[in-house]
Amino acid sequence: MVSPNSSERGPFWPIQRAAGTTGYSVKLASNFFQISCDAKEGLHSYSVSVLPELPSFTKPDQHVIQEELNKRMKLFSPFFMKGSLLYSRHHIPDTSEDFEVTCGDGSRVVVSISIANAGEELPITATSKNMSVLYEYVLDKLASFKNHQKLGNLFYNKVNRDIEKLQVVGGFSCSAGFMKDVGHYLTVDSLYRAIHRKTVLESMIQYIDSLMAEVAMEQVDVESEWRRRCENALVFAFNNGRMYRVKRVRFDVTPSTTFTLSGGKAKKGGVGSGEMSYIDFYRRFHNRIIYDPNQPMLEAVSEKKSETVLLVPELCALTGLTDEMKKDRMLMQEVLQYSRIGTGEKLNQCVAICRDLFSGNTSAPVIDTSSSLGKARHLMKEWKCTLSQVPARVEARVLDACTVSFGNKSYVVEDGNFQRWTRNGSQCPVHLTRWIIIHAEIDRQMVDMWLRSMRELGGSGFGMTFGEPMRLVLMNGGADELKRMLLDHVTADVQLVMLFTPQKDSNKLYKAFKQVTTTVRPCITQVVKSETMRKRQSIVAIVTRVVMQISAKLLGPLWHVNLDSEHTPMMSEPTMLVGIDSFENKEYPRKSVIAFVASLDAFASQYFSTTVLIDDISREEPARYCDLVAQKIRLCMHEAFEAFADSNDGILPTNIFVYRNSVSKHDMTRIGQFEVEAVLDSIKATNSETWDAEHQTTTATKTRECAYDPHLTFIMCMKHVPARFFMMGSPDGPSNPPPGTVIEHVAPGTDLYGFYLVNQHVSRGSAAPTQYVVAYDSSGFSEDAIHHLTFRLSHMYYNFPGGVRLPAPAQYAKKLAHMVATSVQADVHPRLKETLFYL
Repeated sequence: MVSPNSSERGPFWPIQRAAGTTGYSVKLASNFFQISCDAKEGLHSYSVSVLPELPSFTKPDQHVIQEELNKRMKLFSPFFMKGSLLYSRHHIPDTSEDFEVTCGDGSRVVVSISIANAGEELPITATSKNMSVLYEYVLDKLASFKNHQKLGNLFYNKVNRDIEKLQVVGGFSCSAGFMKDVGHYLTVDSLYRAIHRKTVLESMIQYIDSLMAEVAMEQVDVESEWRRRCENALVFAFNNGRMYRVKRVRFDVTPSTTFTLSGGKAKKGGVGSGEMSYIDFYRRFHNRIIYDPNQPMLEAVSEKKSETVLLVPELCALTGLTDEMKKDRMLMQEVLQYSRIGTGEKLNQCVAICRDLFSGNTSAPVIDTSSSLGKARHLMKEWKCTLSQVPARVEARVLDACTVSFGNKSYVVEDGNFQRWTRNGSQCPVHLTRWIIIHAEIDRQMVDMWLRSMRELGGSGFGMTFGEPMRLVLMNGGADELKRMLLDHVTADVQLVMLFTPQKDSNKLYKAFKQVTTTVRPCITQVVKSETMRKRQSIVAIVTRVVMQISAKLLGPLWHVNLDSEHTPMMSEPTMLVGIDSFENKEYPRKSVIAFVASLDAFASQYFSTTVLIDDISREEPARYCDLVAQKIRLCMHEAFEAFADSNDGILPTNIFVYRNSVSKHDMTRIGQFEVEAVLDSIKATNSETWDAEHQTTTATKTRECAYDPHLTFIMCMKHVPARFFMMGSPDGPSNPPPGTVIEHVAPGTDLYGFYLVNQHVSRGSAAPTQYVVAYDSSGFSEDAIHHLTFRLSHMYYNFPGGVRLPAPAQYAKKLAHMVATSVQADVHPRLKETLFYL
């Protein structure tokens, strides 16, 4: 299979093309800070091997062997290790040596140490993309000098602010990269994370007690709940102020369990080495008293593979915002006020972080290494590195604004938002004649007011009509009562079921409602939560949004974006736009959901949507899991082809554009190996013989061999993008780039075809661009055409009247995956597959 580093890639992993030409040019500041190395000798890499391997020895014996290894590696100084590779500025011939080690049991073992060239024919030069390995090492060391704790690409400080129900820990993300216009750089961004006031133990006891209050005690699997809520969670340890990622919950270990205390630790604590319980350990070394001796322990991801880190839930707190916290309006306002800062302050924070990591002169003949600044200067001088304190400037283009049509009126969207024009009529008004409203008795008057508002706003703004609904009243407000109502009254001719959830158990009712109406009694639904129903101050805006959602779900397109032949030439031919996303819900850890949506018309307003559930046990075998995902995508593509042909007089798409959302840098090769190939396989399996004789084909949809051969473009939407860009030159200071801003030459490699795109208008905080990497392209369309298509599709998501971060197919797939994973956890009924039921 072709990889991103292959020299012969063809349509796979296309190389970066020339920059686009449409729109107007701007120069932006960024959170990129240039880093460079002046070492003319370059960087040499060596493989280091020890036989027998170190893990086969006891820890004391490992220490002896490591000391011998360190003696031999001093020849390479300065050097650093990454895995089994040693990197140095010096070119040293291969070396190999055997020596004996006396083990703790008295036996003698011959150990062989060899250091050999890692296979690089030439040293890594300063301009090579592989020089990032040095900059990542330098970054880690600079952060360690300032006592920043590293977790992945994130670095955390100590707690620096208290809020009513939580604390906030500050930090930053930093990673090394390469960009054609900038060279090597560090991407720096400030971040904040909430720390709960309650300990992990208190949170788990409270949660499990609440579960037992809802269901029978014997139905609650306590161990499964611990694993579900704690594993892979980020926790804060009170005893040392550090953050840890929980690897697994250990029920075979408790604070009463004893372990062997190492000699060095025992000497430091003034005690003898030997067995000690965790209760005694924390009391003696951390002055912490553990009150529950039977709680399970949390095994954390260790920085060293040879170490096992066990945490006590009673001495840790969960981090992040829970659903309950997000519902607390006052709390969220305070959190956002602290974390959602303006563009000018964001840029200043990035500069301050970079200066905190390193600032100073490395040319002094003698450097005092007793301070953190001295250590940083010595490190930079040793490796001949320089780090700029000035944000890098990048070239960008701003695409032409979109034209959006409502009914018979069209408007140019200059600021990325067209909320003010939505009440100019939809493209295809819908009429409700048979529908159902379900509500609690206490909400009768409130529902009457809502019904009047929906008729007034829907009629005047969107040309919709609302007939008299069937009204069903929840007497006890339970999920079982709601399910019986739906089973008794929802028939095939019901257009819509609208639920006004009562205040009590609204989440439980929502899940029951969605499960029945998407699997057993398929029907378009609309849910209005109790707290939303009572917001009198913004009632017009809320009702308008609900009416828009109902119209979109009932296949009444609200607006169209101009997909003209000049800027988006692919849309002048039959084109299918596909969105794929995946979601794993921690509440159902045994299943993950793959969502698949595909456009069916030339306006990208009608979609085929489906989901598949994959057993998460297969994640333990990555190759098997990837193969399962690919298999499901093949089936989804086949269904999408059938739906497209049914909607277009038997014609298949000439062009296929796939937007694959939620891709990390580590997933890129896997996506290329399995999912791109799955789409290609589904195309190969589709030819004129698979369709009914009455279906028509054109020369555009078949080759001389009568095989179906469309153009395919597979674009990955990357997640966790730390890059930020800033418009400069305004008297008011830095501002967000306007919607439609494109920054090119930014893929994770030096020559991959990729770009950043700012789709949305952001009034508060800094705009987060979306990063796109093209994994496959056989279309031949220009980079301008792909940029314009992606930008315009971001205005076609009917849940928001404006630009969103993702193109509509990917945003729909994201919404669908989340809904099915969190509320349904079952296959959706076929009757709903050609509707936007999940909005």
